Amino acid sequence: MKETHGITPVQLKHNYRTNVEISAWPCKRFYNNEYEPLFPKRKLDLTINISSKPADWPEQLPWSDQFLRILDPTCPVVVISYSANTYTLSNPFEAQIVSTLTLLYKKLVDAQQVGVSAQEFWTQKIGIVTPHRAQMASIRNLLVDAAGMTMDPPPFVDTVDRFQGQERDLILSSYVVADRDFVASEDAFILSPRRFNVTLTRARSKFVMLISDALLRYLPSDPEIARDAAHLQLFVEQYCDLIYKSIDLPNYEHGKLTAMKCKLRGRAST
Repeated sequence: MKETHGITPVQLKHNYRTNVEISAWPCKRFYNNEYEPLFPKRKLDLTINISSKPADWPEQLPWSDQFLRILDPTCPVVVISYSANTYTLSNPFEAQIVSTLTLLYKKLVDAQQVGVSAQEFWTQKIGIVTPHRAQMASIRNLLVDAAGMTMDPPPFVDTVDRFQGQERDLILSSYVVADRDFVASEDAFILSPRRFNVTLTRARSKFVMLISDALLRYLPSDPEIARDAAHLQLFVEQYCDLIYKSIDLPNYEHGKLTAMKCKLRGRAST
């Protein structure tokens, strides 16, 4: 359009989707401080009105009262990081946490918002973004087999490319990879600033990321990839405030309940 018809490009400066806590980082890093949210105080339409595990919680999914804090609408950005270093294309720990948060969110939505269908839940309320098909399958299997969700409609778990142009109230992002050697084999892909920006800005009200220290501490040998990776790494290390330096999140490993030591960071409402 620019070359053929002489159209002057104009940057779209108004963001009609996200709140200010989600949009502030892209505004600074990607949009030259010209990315104004029209709904800066938008929050997840949810009340955390329980303080412990629901009575009908499935035995196959782990539980911690910390999950209630992670879903708190007053903290629109949450990052869970951890130091495990053995996961590549699939990650059972992240899959379990994502599935647990999804089920908890659905239970709260069902109790507080009358008439939300399964279709609306997956097309409007929540989206789960992950880069690898093996992790997509792991999460879907847990949501159906452990959480008891139906396959009609199927849980919407997909890559960031499939989410382009879409939006949800809550986005859960599973970065999967937690092996330094494997990170090196796909650093330009997994640390892509475009993919990170699209993932983050799909969320209208709340964004939750699970990411390993292997990704956060990885220093690419290619200077250009290193500059690109900084968009994601500094988002976690600088933009997000430390909430808990160390928390234990439960997960099942080979059928046994264990605990993963994590850091919890976030950006609370102002």
